[in-house]
Amino acid sequence: QLADGDWIMVVHRAGCSKCSEVREEYLSKVSQVSTSFASRRLAFIELPPFRNESFNECAICVEGRLSGSLNWVGRTPVVVYLTDGFVRAVIEG
Repeated sequence: QLADGDWIMVVHRAGCSKCSEVREEYLSKVSQVSTSFASRRLAFIELPPFRNESFNECAICVEGRLSGSLNWVGRTPVVVYLTDGFVRAVIEG
């Protein structure tokens, strides 16, 4: 799905307060039709360990999880701008 069109992908982790702030910021930007973000789709990708609840209240985004069988290392949040599956920009924290 991320291989088609313009996407903002937010990689996050459970228990990360900055991740929650970034989530709300991008939800707000994408939901405002008058912004340059309005044409982009939004994806939230969770790193393990996973939280129990889901972001199901999000009608304007896609959710996913990276494999729990691998050891993912890195700081979160990470915001990745994609166009047709190609990375255009990356913003950490």
